[in-house]
Amino acid sequence: MESIIRRFIAQARAHNPSARSIVLQPVVGGPNHNTCPIRSAPEQGVVRASYNHPHIHAAIQRLIGGNVTMGYDSTVRTCADYNDLEGQLVPSASHPIGQTIGDYYRIS
Repeated sequence: MESIIRRFIAQARAHNPSARSIVLQPVVGGPNHNTCPIRSAPEQGVVRASYNHPHIHAAIQRLIGGNVTMGYDSTVRTCADYNDLEGQLVPSASHPIGQTIGDYYRIS
């Protein structure tokens, strides 16, 4: 995971050499940073976003510094906020989470 993020940072710097900062935004994680089971049969396992979130979060934490920062660390309220095995959000969750992330980045 960390090597993928390092490559992204290098590409971002190469394509935007005058950028003052690079913000790495983790995926929306499970409630309290826990994993969520897949709700629909016949798939079994966990929602990928909830599984990947802590790994992405940890990798970003190891790479922050200089002009690289971590974005807003968002999580769902409940596992029912995930719509599918990938981690797409149900409409009732996507708007409030999107609003919260937008508010975090809003320039006053």
